[in-house]
Amino acid sequence: MKPGGNIHKSEINMAKNTHYTMASWRVKLGRENEFHQAWKDLRTALHGNPHAPYLGKLLQNTDDPQQFHSFAAWDRLEDIQTARNVPVFQQALQSVRDLCDESHLFTYRVIEEFLEDEPAEVL
Repeated sequence: MKPGGNIHKSEINMAKNTHYTMASWRVKLGRENEFHQAWKDLRTALHGNPHAPYLGKLLQNTDDPQQFHSFAAWDRLEDIQTARNVPVFQQALQSVRDLCDESHLFTYRVIEEFLEDEPAEVL
């Protein structure tokens, strides 16, 4: 890792990050903390599963605290499909969705990526 916490591209396995799941969540008013805990429970439901994602993030909109987005990085599309069929994962996902007025889940494949070695020079 470079000084300052930047990751050098040589430290990243470019074979990973082939597929992502992304979700948009509109959480019921006043249920944001419960949603956050349910999302952590969803993560826990996949812990130790060989088909689990190796990276996940939950983002909360700073201007609209009921709006969340999440994404997870997976090695293979088949891992996503397998994980979605695990009963404990299905139950945890339903618990998350029950706290939402709206939820939309998507699966994406990476078609291009880049990582800069150094920050761009500001003129």
